Amino acid sequence: MNEMTIIVQLRRTAKIWSLISLGFVTVFLVGSALNPSEPLPALVEWGELVLFPTGVLTGLLLAWKYEWIGALASILSLGAFYVVEWNLKGRIPHGPFFLLLTVPAFLFLACHICTVLRKKREG
Repeated sequence: MNEMTIIVQLRRTAKIWSLISLGFVTVFLVGSALNPSEPLPALVEWGELVLFPTGVLTGLLLAWKYEWIGALASILSLGAFYVVEWNLKGRIPHGPFFLLLTVPAFLFLACHICTVLRKKREG
């Protein structure tokens, strides 16, 4: 497999995984919205929702066209979400789920870096 094929496969994996992440979060949010006994989020929770999932998913969608900008937006949103969680609750969220839903951002960033390095080598 040549280098370009690897980059294409990595990009394809990032796009598919980002769609899975978007679908998973959408199903979760719709399910919560349809539950009449579910209370509305508190003000602080609205702020967290801006970071995750809104910031992360917006970055993933943006990464389809602008890889490094979208990837950085997602990664920074996740990092800020963890910082807010730490400051409010004294811990980061349990389990790998937030990170797993953001993995495509790291793949998009890797694609961008590989593409830039390849172009520099080719002159």
